[in-house]
Amino acid sequence: MALKLKDALRRTPFAIIFTIVLLSVGAISGALFSPASKEPWFESVATGIPAFAEGRWWSPLTSMFFVDAPWVYLTLIPLVLFSTAWAEWRFGTVRAMIIFFSGHLVGVFGAALFVWLISLTGSIWATRIAEHYDVGPSCGAIAALVFAIATLRSPWRLRARVVIIVWIVLSLLYLGQIYDVEHAIAMIAALVVSGRMTAFRHRGGRPTEREWRFLAFAGLITIGVVQLFDLAIP
Repeated sequence: MALKLKDALRRTPFAIIFTIVLLSVGAISGALFSPASKEPWFESVATGIPAFAEGRWWSPLTSMFFVDAPWVYLTLIPLVLFSTAWAEWRFGTVRAMIIFFSGHLVGVFGAALFVWLISLTGSIWATRIAEHYDVGPSCGAIAALVFAIATLRSPWRLRARVVIIVWIVLSLLYLGQIYDVEHAIAMIAALVVSGRMTAFRHRGGRPTEREWRFLAFAGLITIGVVQLFDLAIP
């Protein structure tokens, strides 16, 4: 057991170091104990269309190490640690880092471009979120998770992808914040790239008729849960 743990720590240095740095920055800045979004320095480290408009093109890098509210650490830390460690275990440290940082940059810049273009049409939603700032490394974590899922065998690969897609789509439809758009862009990019790489093409990976029935049933359950959520919280 001790040898397996030691081997896991040896093979996932990036996941561990990044998580430690994320927590350390939160402790030093105070973001771990009080909402960073209310601090005077928040906009100088956050990313988003307003940051780009002011010439802070480096903001996607600084924003990775901050979180806007303390409670977010409870969900973000497990996501970042698990997804990056899994990707690092599968692909190695260098490739996992490339996937992580590329996913983060694609999500941030892609979302900014998408929201800006939609705001030109007069969309009230796009105009509103175009003024918002964002922080956090969740886009990189989602990209790493999607790539790691691509290494699974059928039918678990498809099932895991469906779970990720449903999660991101529901968040985008029901919350619709700038970070939801970033997550969607990062997920789509990761799905497209990992799906086109020959290394992730598995023989006999086509879903069976039984698998499609299972997914259809899961979809109906999801729709039912969403309807109940609508009734509880319009």
